[in-house]
Amino acid sequence: MPRQAQMAIHQLRVNRLTTTASYQVLIDQCACPICPHCGEEEETAEHLLSCCRWEAESQHHFGESTDITNVSEDYASLMDFLISLGHLSTHIGTA
Repeated sequence: MPRQAQMAIHQLRVNRLTTTASYQVLIDQCACPICPHCGEEEETAEHLLSCCRWEAESQHHFGESTDITNVSEDYASLMDFLISLGHLSTHIGTA
């Protein structure tokens, strides 16, 4: 599995995905932690699974599950999900 994908999966499991607004606020790269897609909640890794903007993508990849622990076990679906949201590059290597 590519290193970038491994890192994203780990970050998702610990709810610290570096591409989310909440994390960007922590490192002073963004002023607002609110999800830019729905505007309703803080954009965290966990929020991505339940965000109304990504509901169709989430259901397509994981069914009704919004539990990070369960979702993170399906690596291929998780990588596809993160790519479809723009939170993982489509140009990851095959390391």
